[in-house]
Amino acid sequence: MDVSTKRRPEISLINLDATRKVTVNTEIGTLMDKWLEYKRELVKDGTYSNWVLTTENHIKPFFNGITLGDITEGDLQDFIMYLYTDGKKDGKGGFCSRSIRNLILPLKQALDYAYKYNRRLEKLDWSVLEYPKDKKADHVKAMPYEEQVRFRQAVYLNLNRKTAAYLITLYTGLRIGEICGLQMHDISLSQHTISVSRTVQRIYDKKQGKTKVLVSTPKTENSVRTIPFPPLLIAVIEPFYSAKAPDCYFITGKQKPCEPRTLRRHFDRFLKQNRFPKMKYHELRHTFATRAMELPNFDIKSLSAILGHNNPAFTLNVYGRANIEQEIACMGEMNKLL
Repeated sequence: MDVSTKRRPEISLINLDATRKVTVNTEIGTLMDKWLEYKRELVKDGTYSNWVLTTENHIKPFFNGITLGDITEGDLQDFIMYLYTDGKKDGKGGFCSRSIRNLILPLKQALDYAYKYNRRLEKLDWSVLEYPKDKKADHVKAMPYEEQVRFRQAVYLNLNRKTAAYLITLYTGLRIGEICGLQMHDISLSQHTISVSRTVQRIYDKKQGKTKVLVSTPKTENSVRTIPFPPLLIAVIEPFYSAKAPDCYFITGKQKPCEPRTLRRHFDRFLKQNRFPKMKYHELRHTFATRAMELPNFDIKSLSAILGHNNPAFTLNVYGRANIEQEIACMGEMNKLL
């Protein structure tokens, strides 16, 4: 299941011309299908799958029967409010503003595509749209230090391939898809480094009408990286490491990876069995970043590179809010000035 470079199929000019045909009478749902067909070979499978789900679950149902000649800025504003109040398919309310911007992006790109191939269409003014402010701040959650120590001890007492992955995430900040995609040859015990070059995710295959596991390169260039790991992880990695099986995945020890939802389920059982409060697997990454921010000599540029962020400003925006213990320590430093 290694990532391989495959040649993209040639696109028929006849089919492409048919795809481009849009008029004022083209329904939004039909436009989305045309746009998705056009974009299929231009983006990663994961991105395409997310766009298909957004289209089928939200865009098509909301704009059912509405044509390019009918749609207005008011319709777009109503769509934003629908996503905010009742957008979740499980009936548990709506999405935060940041998620709404991601969900509405395929519609915006599809409309831009329509304008590109039919200049007679009236272009909508997206600048007039307003996004609601979230009712409460979405603060990053991280384990308190004492709980982190207890968590590490619980892993040592129940050490296996999956629990070892927990500590690797906790002390390197790898995303769950990245840790699932980690192969033996990505790990250097002598240099204390991990190379991140693939991610594992489950995506929806529209043609087959079902989901499938996809191993691919990370979404951004910054996510492809080599990062050092602290020496304490050697004792965690070494029992399950095999240089003789370089293409095997670390979590499974086989040439087939563990998928993220399987690791999440195992993580949930581990928390319950060891009487830890409920938390998302991603909070291990948050905990790593939070602890790093508390260290005086751990600069933000290095942290940003290790996390695979596009720039340090984004890292500061996400993790810059210090915890109360850190704030107390900082204010205590004021005594030196008095």
